[in-house]
Amino acid sequence: MYPDDAGGLWFDHIVTVTVDVGLRTAELKQAEDKAKLLGTEHYHHRRQGEFVSDYIFPTIKAMADLIQRYPDQAHRIRRRGR
Repeated sequence: MYPDDAGGLWFDHIVTVTVDVGLRTAELKQAEDKAKLLGTEHYHHRRQGEFVSDYIFPTIKAMADLIQRYPDQAHRIRRRGR
């Protein structure tokens, strides 16, 4: 990394990363193609299982807890998610 005359920064090595949390094959291919076009080093990480277990399930559980705790407000909770 080095500064330019305009006060910006330039990098001599750029790495791109795609984290797959349920992307379509076409979207993954598009990301890889763009990385090749830019001439960058590209990595692809599959994280569907981790995403579901660490984020989706806890979110569903939290929503169920809210609805159970505040049943008279359940209709308002559900509306906000739309």
